[in-house]
Amino acid sequence: MKKTIKLIGIIVLAAVIGFSMSCGGDEGTGGSSGTGDGGDNNSGTDTLTFSGQVYDEIWGDDNTANHVPLTITYTASNKSLELTDSLSCGSGKIQNGQLSYTVGKPDASEINMSINDLFSRFRYSTITVNQSNVKCNLLDFICGHDSWFERRSYTLNKTDNETTLSMKFAYYLYVDKACNVKATGITFTDEDGVNNTLPNVNIDIKKGWNTLIVNAFAIEDNTSGKTTKMSFTSISIGDASSLKWVLL
Repeated sequence: MKKTIKLIGIIVLAAVIGFSMSCGGDEGTGGSSGTGDGGDNNSGTDTLTFSGQVYDEIWGDDNTANHVPLTITYTASNKSLELTDSLSCGSGKIQNGQLSYTVGKPDASEINMSINDLFSRFRYSTITVNQSNVKCNLLDFICGHDSWFERRSYTLNKTDNETTLSMKFAYYLYVDKACNVKATGITFTDEDGVNNTLPNVNIDIKKGWNTLIVNAFAIEDNTSGKTTKMSFTSISIGDASSLKWVLL
């Protein structure tokens, strides 16, 4: 199941170019946007302000060779570290597990991906944008060489035969002009033989920063330990207030 999470993350992270955060100090963590555990919509703003508690994510499994997940718990971190971002347009830190970081408008040279290319990297093939030459970039948080942190929530549902992991992610998208994006959903089988689904998309994106909400689920066979299905159920502009920033 953890491999499944990595694969879903790769689909999203493959869309990310150039905008990342690196961190030094203790082993990395994430944080919440807004006050406490969040509450931002961040649609069409030039500045992102992140603050609140940072969490570590702990998985418990059945101790078999398949490592079928049984529980996911979150514990408040007390780590401290300095943060920087690759575009040099943000500043802040994590102090005793509390995140405080502000990101401004990216330099024009960093807003270098077309909105069509972004959705192509999500593996969409039929994409319609109502404005020409829309440029964008995603905010990607990276922590250390082997870890990164992101804003999300997970829910496990286990039966005798399979385990379903429901996921909700928040990503931060900057665009240089307002537009509407439509993309036609697809199904495909990946290199591991897993059935994948992407939904239809019809979203209005404002100029500036937008909060992109991605809902997905994965199903794992408890006997074989193999993932049988991965599905993105919705991609939209929305509110991330129910999500936590967690260490991966």
